[in-house]
Amino acid sequence: MSFGFGVGDFVQLGQLAWTVYKACKEAPESFGNISQEVLSLHAVLREFDESFTGHELTPSREAGLKCIVNGCHKVLTDLETLVNKYESLGTQSKRTWDRMGWGFQDVTELRTRLTSNTVLLTAFMSTTQITVEKRLNKLLKEFKEGKHDGSVVTNQTVESLTADEKQTWRLIRKELEGIGITIAAFYANKAFILQWFQAAMQAGAFDEQSSN
Repeated sequence: MSFGFGVGDFVQLGQLAWTVYKACKEAPESFGNISQEVLSLHAVLREFDESFTGHELTPSREAGLKCIVNGCHKVLTDLETLVNKYESLGTQSKRTWDRMGWGFQDVTELRTRLTSNTVLLTAFMSTTQITVEKRLNKLLKEFKEGKHDGSVVTNQTVESLTADEKQTWRLIRKELEGIGITIAAFYANKAFILQWFQAAMQAGAFDEQSSN
C-alpha cells in the first residue's frame, strides 16, 4: 500500500519515525542499536519537510520521491511491527528471545533498508533545483563577503559562460563541489546553473568582488 504524498503526510512520516525511534530506545539492546539509523532518517525527513514545503517538483522528480517516501514508510512500519511483537511477549518469552537472538536477522535487514532509504532521500534532496539554487545563493553571498578570492567565476564574462566552454565549466564544477553541489547535482541542473550564472553576471553580482 502506498503512503500519501501531501505536506501533512510528510509530517506524519516524520512523526512515525520519531515514534519508532523512541520505541527502539526503550527496547532491548538489539533494537537500541538500530535507533541511531531511525534517528538519522528522522533528521533527514525533518530537513526535507522544512526545505521543500511549498515548492513544486517536476512530475518525474515527484514520481521518484514517491518511491523513496513509500520505502521510508514501509521500513518504519516493518520495524514498528517487530518492536511491537517483542513488547507483546511475556517476561519469560522476552528472555528467551534475547538469549536465542531471535529477530537478529530481521533487525540487520531493517538497518540496511533504513540506511539505504536515508541515503536515497539525502541524494534526492542534494540534486533538486531547490537545493542547488540555495547553495548558489550562498556562494554569491560568500563572494560578497570576500570568501572566494581567486575564484574562476570572477574571471568570466557573460559571453564566456556558455555551455560550449567545457574547460571553464570543468573548473566551475570543481568549485561548486566545495559548496556541496555534487557532480550528480551539477549535471542534473546544468542548464539552470548556466542560466543562474549568466543572470548573476548580467546583474553585476560579481563585479564588486572581482574588482577588490
